[in-house]
Amino acid sequence: MSGEQFSRYRRHHQYFLRGGDVRFIVENTLFQVHKFFFERESQFFAKMFSAPPDSAKADAYIIKKVKADDFAQLLWVFYNPRYSLYEATVDEWLVILDLAKSWGFQEIETLVIRELEEQSMDPVDKIAMYDKYGVDRRYVVPAYAHLASRPKYLSREEGNKLGLRVVIDVNHIREDALRSAASSGGSSGITPTSADLEQSMLFDLVERHLGLPSGCGTPSPKTPGLKLKGGLLPVPKNVKSPSETTEAKEVSGVQQDGEHVRRRHTQDEQQNQDPAKTTTTTTTPATTPAPPPPPKATKSSPGPAQDEAAKTDVKPDVGRGNQKQKQKSVPKIRTS
Repeated sequence: MSGEQFSRYRRHHQYFLRGGDVRFIVENTLFQVHKFFFERESQFFAKMFSAPPDSAKADAYIIKKVKADDFAQLLWVFYNPRYSLYEATVDEWLVILDLAKSWGFQEIETLVIRELEEQSMDPVDKIAMYDKYGVDRRYVVPAYAHLASRPKYLSREEGNKLGLRVVIDVNHIREDALRSAASSGGSSGITPTSADLEQSMLFDLVERHLGLPSGCGTPSPKTPGLKLKGGLLPVPKNVKSPSETTEAKEVSGVQQDGEHVRRRHTQDEQQNQDPAKTTTTTTTPATTPAPPPPPKATKSSPGPAQDEAAKTDVKPDVGRGNQKQKQKSVPKIRTS
């Protein structure tokens, strides 16, 4: 194409590079980038560049059925200024994954899956999304296990998203998990549910139904597929490993021995401090409270009635002897 023909296309504001050696026309936007990335990553573009160019494609390659913004999103992976640090939304990563699948960018597919595993996604959306783009099913083992062990069944809306095949798989996994939990006893006194099954056994059931090798979806700190918007897998009820049970018994025995030693030590200290208290016990009789003292008489000023009574009071008898002495002392008067 001549310069006049290119003038009707607008240059992309970011990916029309001065040192670019290949041009692409996407919608009405002109891109000029480096051929190296396309030849190295994609067999599709390597074959395109190896073919003899015709007059229409001598200067630019026209890409159809792709949006300019989506193509720019793919180029962002090649020209990310932050090197290995990628920050994009789930929808943006899905756009990149779609183009990478179409053009055979396998390394970009791996990058997208790695970044998607760091995102928080609803398990239903994750299964539907990965199934649509043909992502390895080992990445959705935790999502299947979550749906099979949660209390509520799939809703009609969720079933429409997942499709009939996935709905049947989830229901079969739930039924098998329920039977396995019932055979193992489940929670004491409670009807077992699929959530009572140990997580490793639940993952084995999912892998068996999906036709995957055992252990490929077992969760670990580095295994993808653990971050779910609905939360992590439910913890089985009253399920303890043999090591945890043994450890609990050992701790209980140590606690009981320690309590016995503590009590014995306390008794020894009491005997050393006061032996009499440990050999004989004295009981003090209960004392009855003393009766309250009688009320004191209060002095009052004498009134007229008291003075009159005082005058009529009989004086105490001083004794007959004294009266005789008084009578002898009185002289007698003689009369002639």
